[in-house]
Amino acid sequence: MARTGYPIRYLATAKQDGPHVRIVLEIEPGSAGKAYFAHIKTLLLGYDVVGIRPTGRKLLRAEPLLAAYQRGGVAMLNGDWNKAFVQEMQSLPGGKHDDQLDSVAMGFNALVAMRDSQPMMTIM
Repeated sequence: MARTGYPIRYLATAKQDGPHVRIVLEIEPGSAGKAYFAHIKTLLLGYDVVGIRPTGRKLLRAEPLLAAYQRGGVAMLNGDWNKAFVQEMQSLPGGKHDDQLDSVAMGFNALVAMRDSQPMMTIM
């Protein structure tokens, strides 16, 4: 799938966030997905870029995000995308669209994994 404009957005966002912010991208199946990720990683040289190959069903990958949302643990910046995103979450399973939810779930799961892998420090 051609993603015109995405590399420019990735670089602009990376520059805005700085090199200390991890960038998590999906590696789509097949050799084209691997090549695209390699291209983006080269473009973002000097930044912490991690690729994730999703496995399993989208709905299962989204469960942690959906649970957090249902308990009020998800906040969104106001934007013209909010309504469509909430509709995606509420139309599960079997909704017509799920791309935004899939992307946000990937990011949410990556943040949780990073949090859980950090060593805890005890101050005495």
